[in-house]
Amino acid sequence: MSPSTAGLSAFLFTDIEGSSLRWLNHRVAMEQAVARHDQIIREAVVGHGGEVFKAAGDAFYAAFARPADAVNAAVAAQRALGSENWADVDGLKVRMAVHFGSAEQRGSDFFGPAPNRTARLLDLAHGGQVLATASTAELLVAEREVQATLEKVGTNALDDPAQPVGVFQVVAPGLVHGFPPLREPKKSRTPVAAADTGAAAKAKPASSRSILAAVGLGMTIIAVGLVMMFAKERKPVSPAVGEPGNKSVAVLAFTNLSEDKNNEYFSDGVSEELLNVLAKIPGLKVSARTSAFYFKGKQVPIAEIAKQLGVAYVVEGSVRKSGDRLRITAQLINAADGFHVWSDNFDRDAKDVFAVQDEIAGLIAHNLQLKIAGGISDARAVNPQVLEYYLRGRQAWNLRTKEGFAQAEDLFHRALELEPGFARAYTGLADVRMIRESDGGDLGFFGNRDSPALAKIVAQIERALALDPNSAEAYASLGTARWFNWKFAEAETALRRAIALNPNYATAHHWLGRVLLSDGRIEESIRELARAAELDPLSSRILDNYSLMLRVQGKYEEALVLVDRALALQPDAEQAGHWRVMYLSELGRHAEAMAQLRRMPVGSRFYVPWTVKVLVGAGLRPEAEQAMKELTPQAAHFRYVGLAALGRPDEALAALSADFVLVALVSDLYLNPDLDSLRNDPRFVQLLATLGRTEANSHAQAWRVAHPSAPRK
Repeated sequence: MSPSTAGLSAFLFTDIEGSSLRWLNHRVAMEQAVARHDQIIREAVVGHGGEVFKAAGDAFYAAFARPADAVNAAVAAQRALGSENWADVDGLKVRMAVHFGSAEQRGSDFFGPAPNRTARLLDLAHGGQVLATASTAELLVAEREVQATLEKVGTNALDDPAQPVGVFQVVAPGLVHGFPPLREPKKSRTPVAAADTGAAAKAKPASSRSILAAVGLGMTIIAVGLVMMFAKERKPVSPAVGEPGNKSVAVLAFTNLSEDKNNEYFSDGVSEELLNVLAKIPGLKVSARTSAFYFKGKQVPIAEIAKQLGVAYVVEGSVRKSGDRLRITAQLINAADGFHVWSDNFDRDAKDVFAVQDEIAGLIAHNLQLKIAGGISDARAVNPQVLEYYLRGRQAWNLRTKEGFAQAEDLFHRALELEPGFARAYTGLADVRMIRESDGGDLGFFGNRDSPALAKIVAQIERALALDPNSAEAYASLGTARWFNWKFAEAETALRRAIALNPNYATAHHWLGRVLLSDGRIEESIRELARAAELDPLSSRILDNYSLMLRVQGKYEEALVLVDRALALQPDAEQAGHWRVMYLSELGRHAEAMAQLRRMPVGSRFYVPWTVKVLVGAGLRPEAEQAMKELTPQAAHFRYVGLAALGRPDEALAALSADFVLVALVSDLYLNPDLDSLRNDPRFVQLLATLGRTEANSHAQAWRVAHPSAPRK
């Protein structure tokens, strides 16, 4: 990490007003005009002892040692800009803001109160204006080194509603006069923040994200009705990550700029819903929420994020919510060069948030040269309170904790009390119960096919589908529930419908892979789980599930690499930890396997049957025998695994019964090499017949024969 220094600095932030429409109407001329604009700004900054520490689109961010230098640079730039002929682009006006205060410099970036206030101040300005805070104006008067006067144009809260500050306008010969009054934030130009202090600052990487992710400085308000039209481009879209025509994107968690920091659920929800809308666009690969949100609060450059997620573009932005009013800022970034392909602000009522997401998605598709046939989603108006309950519920659900599930369930119920026809809340309730009521929090170990709880879950999902027949999430939940119920054909149909509605829904690919595995269709299962891992490469659970498929193919080294990635993402993941023990043992690295096993928590005895073979391989058979005697009631479902590993197949078979086999582990009956000696035993044949898995087992054995590298005893 680059060393950081703290101190006082003067900041000059600039951007072109109304550039989106100019790019639309005068693209070629704008390319030339903006090149000249950039030259003027840089020359003015450097000529007055400053340094441009960031430039994005047509926005510039410069730092100076003294406020006089910053203002003199602004005046020089405005004069030079004013002397140019911008007729070809229908005029070109630049707004500027200057503030002097404390900031922390990390590498080439700045964080803290001063850049924060400068960003908010810039948003109040009109094209042609140079604004300064009252404290900065006082210093300028004291220094007497500025050939300009300062006129107060109003007050504004900026970043502290309790302490509004005076805002001054710089007036000097050669600058345009007769400016309109200070913008009123409550109308359409609510100030937005740059780099916040404390925890908020830490949430922004030291890259172009650090300020722009929070604000989108230099963006204009989109005109109502110009959906999919305003394309702020300085050059044609170019593919990233070295792959021609790569149409892939990740939507990062939007920054919460609301004064109420508890509104973070809303900013998370906006970005998640935008991700869901984009995922439905044909031809566009969209990284899953789990992976995209992994970078929330982490200081990782855009290029590195794109590399880890395997995408060419990144979408980031911010949300500012005040009552029922919203300002959403969004920008599309080419990861190859950090160029902001498109960016804009959207001011709307909270009830129209879904419509805004459609607008943003349409603009992103337009800039990536993708065509959208018909509407993307149901952009209906939603009661803001209902939306709040739903988004807060999803935020709580994503915690995957007992408390989070309880809170989510309560919030989804509240949403339905206000709007009984809100389909998403029904799916949310089903998902809460699906995960909470499965053993160990893992859907795959939910084994009671006749569970009353499962019937209630299906009823919730079917209610959601009756209200929204095109919900990919509801179909995926239905497919998983049908799988738990051993209805494999129905499960596959529902999951394939989910994927047809949303090809980028990693969870649907994940669970379809599990269903196909249970059906003995190994090759198809591998493909689906590989696709899930591609779409959600930072999901610990998807990675450890896919690692098992590599193991099935005898690719132990690759499986180990994948499970190591899963553990790097979630170090306390017990399942991934035990799979790592197993892979190390199968590679003959017994000392490492035992060292890993000894580090596992005592409470993870659930996985003991799988580690019995590890103990035997390490020459610790007495310990393996003792471990089998101490199995927990939950782990008793898998007693046969340990007995088979100990070379006691008859006892293993005796431990198996049709009522005791869980659907998530039925594939182990086909693929476990320790059971090979039992495959022709009439009792084993009858077990498969009772489970209705005779044909599935035949498919699996045919695959094993065709793949001699697959594990053998």
